[in-house]
Order: sequence, then structure tokens, then C-alpha cells
Amino acid sequence: MRSGEFVSKLSNTRFVLLGARSLRLSAYSSVLLGLGVRPASIILYNESKQHIPRDYPSASDSSWSPLPDWLQKDWGKDFDSLLSQTKESHFFPESLGSSELIQTLQGTIPDYVIYAGAAGNIVPKEILDIAPVIHIHPGALPMFRGSTTIYWALLQEMRPTCTAMFLNEYIDQGLIIHEKVCSMPTRLSELDSFYDAGVRAETLKEVLVMLAKDELRSKEQNSQGKDYYVIHPVLKNLVLSLLREGSLNIKDH
Repeated sequence: MRSGEFVSKLSNTRFVLLGARSLRLSAYSSVLLGLGVRPASIILYNESKQHIPRDYPSASDSSWSPLPDWLQKDWGKDFDSLLSQTKESHFFPESLGSSELIQTLQGTIPDYVIYAGAAGNIVPKEILDIAPVIHIHPGALPMFRGSTTIYWALLQEMRPTCTAMFLNEYIDQGLIIHEKVCSMPTRLSELDSFYDAGVRAETLKEVLVMLAKDELRSKEQNSQGKDYYVIHPVLKNLVLSLLREGSLNIKDH
């Protein structure tokens, strides 16, 4: 597929970027800008009615070495740039499940919703019924469902993996559309920020490229999954200590 055809395919697809303000939302904005994708609409919740620019840490200030060249940008500015180039945007002070937000999303008539919500939020079924919702989960599925799965994978000496899926009403049990084995983190203080946002953004980019090439396929998860909860600070520090010492015998899976 030539680059022009690639851009045309994505440009003719109605994406809605739905989320709450975060580094992940900004990293996703970098992906969309880089691919020439302009959403049909941007919908943010937990927001003021009007956009208030905020300062973000700059990815270019980070020394996290696995950060790819195409993502070495000021993510906050990328979000503001994407917002200025998107014809329609909505800001809701309410939660993700507000009736006004759901009605607004219905009115955008999306082909796909790209989800970048706040941690722990569950997407209501009313939203899932509107269009396929693309979510990037930072864990191999169904092996690592739930929260802080990067740490749980490392604790079991497995390389972090991101899984792209179409969300359903059950936590991390939707149709799998792509899996990406990630580079190992090297800047441990940024594991929860730039690393998490960066590897999810890299995975999203691969999903959109596959979509443009008509290569996106979905598969059911098997039932042999496990749910993880927010890792205890003691275990979290253990993982970070083992990484610093080089004591983890990481294996791919």
C-alpha cells in the first residue's frame, strides 16, 4: 500500500478519541498526528466545559532510551495540536457514564472509538454498543488481566506485552486484535508514566497501520485468564530492585 492510499484509508475512517487527560492521551495524540489521522471528534470527561491548556512533562526531556524517534516529542503540545486540528471537541465535567456524553458520542457516528480513559474506569455498555472501542492494555491477555500488569509480568520474569482489544462489558476480556512484545524499561522512575504511555502508543500505531492495510483480525480469548489488582508497594519496590540489580531472568512468552 502506497503512503497516499494508507493516509486515505485512515482519513476515511471516523475515529473518536475518548478519554481523560493523561500522558497516555497525549501519547496517542502523537500517534494520530504522525499517521495523518484527524479524529471526527475528541471527547474528554472529568473536564471543564472549555478546554484549559495544561502543562505536561515533555517526552523529549526523558532519558527513557527505548522511546522511539517518532515519539520523541512534547506530548502535551501534540494533544493541543491535534485538538486544534479536530473540527469537533467536547468536554464534560461528569464521569464517563454521563448521559450527555453518551448521547454526544452517539451523534458523532464513529466507526471506531479510541479509548484513553482514566485508570480503573469501566466503559459502560451504552458506549460499547455505539461502535468498536479500541483499548490498549499493558499486559498479555488473558494471562495478565487487571491492574499494574507490567509489574506483575516482570515479577514473573516475563517481558512486558501490550494487547490491543475491542472492549466488552467484562474487564480485559474483549476480542484481541493485536499483541506487541515490548522493549524492556530502562528508566525505572518512569515505568508508570512515559514507559506505560509509550508502549501503549507504539501498540496503537501498529493497530492503525494494520487497519489501514485491512490486516486487522480479531480472536476470542480463552478462559484461562487471571485477574490482578493494584500491586502492593512492597512488591512494586521488589520488582524495581530486581530490575536495577539485573536479577530478573526475563523470558519471552
